[in-house]
Amino acid sequence: MATTKIRSSSITDGQVANADLSAAVAVTGGQIADDAITTAKILDDNVTLAKMAGLARGKIIVGDASGDPSALTVGAANQVLKSDGTDVSWGADVGGSIAWIAGADNNAAVSSIDFTDVFSSTYSTYMIVFSMIKCDTTSESVFMSVGPSDLSSIRTGNYSYYFYSSTDGNTNAGNTSDANGFRVSGGGAATEGMSGVVYIYQPFSSADRTAFTATCNGRKLNWGFNIVGGQEASATSNESLRIKAGAGNIGSSSYNARIDIYGLKNS
Repeated sequence: MATTKIRSSSITDGQVANADLSAAVAVTGGQIADDAITTAKILDDNVTLAKMAGLARGKIIVGDASGDPSALTVGAANQVLKSDGTDVSWGADVGGSIAWIAGADNNAAVSSIDFTDVFSSTYSTYMIVFSMIKCDTTSESVFMSVGPSDLSSIRTGNYSYYFYSSTDGNTNAGNTSDANGFRVSGGGAATEGMSGVVYIYQPFSSADRTAFTATCNGRKLNWGFNIVGGQEASATSNESLRIKAGAGNIGSSSYNARIDIYGLKNS
């Protein structure tokens, strides 16, 4: 009887050389049982992305309630990934308590520095931080005024405010009003820059007068400071801000001035 099969038990270990094996012999996927390849048989870092099933653009893999991987759908524009302590989901970006809205550098003399469409119903209070702004006319002050989206009709009604300043050991205080806007920094020499922080309240509300408080340095020969508070002459809805000098230009090539506008969140 011809021998067609040899049992493995009949072959002594180490007796079959590589040269005795046919190059045509191969193990195909169909010859491997579905449950024959276990995790232990797969080397670490040997499953490439190309071997994974396709995933729609923007989706991410998360664990579901059963502990299995699942595809989390794409979030809407500007949403962020959040956790409730158990699951993750997309939601609005609430960020911190302060949100940067706009900013600009200035190193040239201009008639005004304008920021359009910076106020909205999103925030009721805004903070404007400015540093080293210079008026090109001696003893002129920095003013801020508000207006509609395109600043085509800047609010020129008198802005009423109380201004307190201390410079060179002298103090000045008093109520006044000005069509230029809120006086946020006292006058200084034409070669001196001014810096400060201004808070503007309810600029977008048509039911409230836009109000402000400011704490600024009013550099005049020596460093001093100003504290100012006031409001717009009448209640108007305002979207934009203008920064200018009482007379002449604002800004200088001698100073690198910076202005930033932030919205303060209610919660």
